[in-house]
Amino acid sequence: MPNTSILKTLSRPRMATYLSVTNQDQTKALELYIWNSQVSAALLVPMHICEIVIRNAIAEIFESQFGGQWPWQRSLELTLPRRYRDELTKARDKRSINNRTSKVIPELTFNFWQQMFVSNYDQQFWQQHLHSLFPNAPVNMPFNQLRGSIFNDLEKIRKFRNRIAHHEPIINQNINSIMDKIERLTRYRCTDTSDWACQHYQVRNLLLTRP
Repeated sequence: MPNTSILKTLSRPRMATYLSVTNQDQTKALELYIWNSQVSAALLVPMHICEIVIRNAIAEIFESQFGGQWPWQRSLELTLPRRYRDELTKARDKRSINNRTSKVIPELTFNFWQQMFVSNYDQQFWQQHLHSLFPNAPVNMPFNQLRGSIFNDLEKIRKFRNRIAHHEPIINQNINSIMDKIERLTRYRCTDTSDWACQHYQVRNLLLTRP
């Protein structure tokens, strides 16, 4: 049967989750697998917007404190743990960079930007600048609580993105919760950007079509 051949090609271990959920119905399992792939692909769009928003916010504070050439400033390097100092060095040392900050920014990982929200930077960055960088965040929330919530949201988004990148099932994950976090972080930074982007997201509509 064609379904058996497809399952073998995709591999039985990979399809085991889908077969279990659909009571070993091969046709339904394959439909669920495609749906999982479609939702995973659709999630990349809001994750893309969220990462751009966050990294540009961090870049803004770097520029305000270290100048437009912040990737090359030793004073910034010294604030970073060795792992992220090495990442910054590697990003800026690419031959195509030529001392262009705008070319360094996309070379740095999501994890790099997320780690800027640890408590070590409260005094240097967040106590003074967090609410101005995220003007639509709750005004009565203490800066350290807000910074911690942003870090935690980014951690969940990052781990979820890793699942997608490794083509893992997300059928048992709370996808609406991930979308809430993405939309919240974007809105904290800019309501216009959030409103515009949400018009183009397809995730929540796809969730309604689950086989």
